[in-house]
Amino acid sequence: MEALCSRTSAESDDTIITCLKSVQTLLTSKREGVVSPAVSREILAVIHRLMLTRDCSEIRNLSVTVLEQLVLAAKTNTQCKYGQIKFMISVPDIE
Repeated sequence: MEALCSRTSAESDDTIITCLKSVQTLLTSKREGVVSPAVSREILAVIHRLMLTRDCSEIRNLSVTVLEQLVLAAKTNTQCKYGQIKFMISVPDIE
């Protein structure tokens, strides 16, 4: 992850690609909806930096794929929270 976060990264494109594939694998695991907003913001900042500083098409494609997965995870997380709130409102208290 350090290779992705460094502003003056001298890492090779292959290293960056490997890191992005690792992030992609983590996001597509069975715990897809368990991405905290803070982690999502950090990953988005890294992707933004990569899109501005790297010209490799594979890095850009992987960055967009990771971005799509983050949006899907956020959507899933929001739907789960909405479902919990809806359930709490619709179920009367039994005392």
